[in-house]
Amino acid sequence: MLHTKRKFNAHLVGKGYLEGFDLEFRGFPTVKSCPGMRVPVVIWQLSGKSQARLDYDEFMNIGDFTKEYLNVKLESITHMGWSETLPRDEMTVLIYISRELKPLAQLSLVDFNTLFHAYQKQHDFDTAILVNAAITANAQYEESELAKFERKQELMKINGFSEEEFEILCNNLTISRLINSKSENTL
Repeated sequence: MLHTKRKFNAHLVGKGYLEGFDLEFRGFPTVKSCPGMRVPVVIWQLSGKSQARLDYDEFMNIGDFTKEYLNVKLESITHMGWSETLPRDEMTVLIYISRELKPLAQLSLVDFNTLFHAYQKQHDFDTAILVNAAITANAQYEESELAKFERKQELMKINGFSEEEFEILCNNLTISRLINSKSENTL
């Protein structure tokens, strides 16, 4: 529910902690199983139509996410939660979890700032978890970029290319792939 442009029929029910999980960024926030850790969460009640739309929005149809029902330790409940006679200490909730098909990657600055503001100002959660997830995602991204750079240097050396020649070759191959895919799509 990170993106504020989304319009769902949803009501804030409460907030709490998902025990045994840690926050990570894969270009979007998700959680992973991690004994001894916990992630603060906000609990929303959605209409059936909104849940179907959220399933579509979260790419359930192509398998990037799984839907899991997990227990959340409740910290507080809103007026809506009280009026719905929900449990007061723990609640089973539906969570979308990335299948880890994508590598760790930073959130956009806008999304990070939105999440940071929600953690700090709206829900009074500890923002250290966000900073740790960002540091971890950034470190993996830098390792990946370094590995690409080293592979590029190795290929240049093996094939006797200068850096400029190698860039020209890569650009030509990219353009060739784009032209071929466009011509295949028009057939």
